[in-house]
Amino acid sequence: MPSAVRQSVALLLVPEADTLGELAREEIWWRDHFHVLEGRGYWLRPRYRPGWRPSWKEHPNRHPSEFEDWHRYENATVIDVMRARDQRPMAAKQFGRRSEELELIEWLLSTHVRRQDLENHTVPLVDRFNIDDKTIAIMPLLRPCDDPAWVTVGEVVSFLKQVFEGVRYMHGLNVAHRDIKAANIMYEPRRMYPDGFHPLVRDKAYGFRGKAKRNGTRTDHPVKYYFVSFSSARRYWEATRPEETPHVDRKVTIGELEQLNDTPADPFTIDIKCLGTMVRTTILMKYRGVSFLAPLVKDMLQENASKRPTATDLVRRFDALEGALTERQLRARLVPVYEGPLLGICRGIRHTFRTMRWKRRGMDPAPPAPVL
Repeated sequence: MPSAVRQSVALLLVPEADTLGELAREEIWWRDHFHVLEGRGYWLRPRYRPGWRPSWKEHPNRHPSEFEDWHRYENATVIDVMRARDQRPMAAKQFGRRSEELELIEWLLSTHVRRQDLENHTVPLVDRFNIDDKTIAIMPLLRPCDDPAWVTVGEVVSFLKQVFEGVRYMHGLNVAHRDIKAANIMYEPRRMYPDGFHPLVRDKAYGFRGKAKRNGTRTDHPVKYYFVSFSSARRYWEATRPEETPHVDRKVTIGELEQLNDTPADPFTIDIKCLGTMVRTTILMKYRGVSFLAPLVKDMLQENASKRPTATDLVRRFDALEGALTERQLRARLVPVYEGPLLGICRGIRHTFRTMRWKRRGMDPAPPAPVL
């Protein structure tokens, strides 16, 4: 088949291939400041380097998604960069020079509010500098909280314990996140992925050099979870907080919109309801063997905001739930609701041997957050 015909076929199969060959407005900013970032010690991916040309156009007989530079961010105000001094992938985010979001993050991480507190799960800032009218914040390259899926009940317990304590920490400082959802909770993956991974195609190695190599599970290598995206967060100075309407996610479904209660309420109780919704949709609706969470989640989702538990009550009740679980229950395999019987048998056999190894090595059934 002539190359011109193959190119036409590729464009028919992947109509966005031509569009992705052009940088979006947010991407152009990064390209135009490539040398400034390089001078700061950070390298950008090939897509954002001056003179970039789409590599897939030179291989019309291959699918464009096979090429690293075909993949781009939906919102390029946050991209990945490579720190030159240690070849470590990081995340870079653009803020305005007087960003309230960045000021709040820095305040939550400042020494006088107990930066080293184990309950502080604010996304860390590694570096920051100004370019033109923007401030660039460098953060660890994190991974979504549920990717890959949790393996045991104990791993879910560890996740929820950290998240609940993180909310208590923020509320104790009179800060409401106001946009708690699974997408805004991520974890530091270096122990599980020591060689890194591609941020847009996470099962690929960074630079598309083969598959990303995972080094065990969260039980083998405990992780710390962080809250990200504080654009809706707010610190309250007054003793009496004003009642506010809940934040509506742009990606809310029609069903969720119909059930939305936009009655003004204390922003901290809204946080609790958002947290309950996250637990229900991310864990209770997807896995078996976690029904012990249902009564607590039901209270978190009370329509009457005054009846929802506070963050302190939440941690206390969750600690009681965790204390009532046996080691066997914590080490139990987390079974997806869609899993068929044959697949379940195969996974169960594998999990039995994995559990034996964990016990032999003295691995904690509910892995605590590492001190990073």
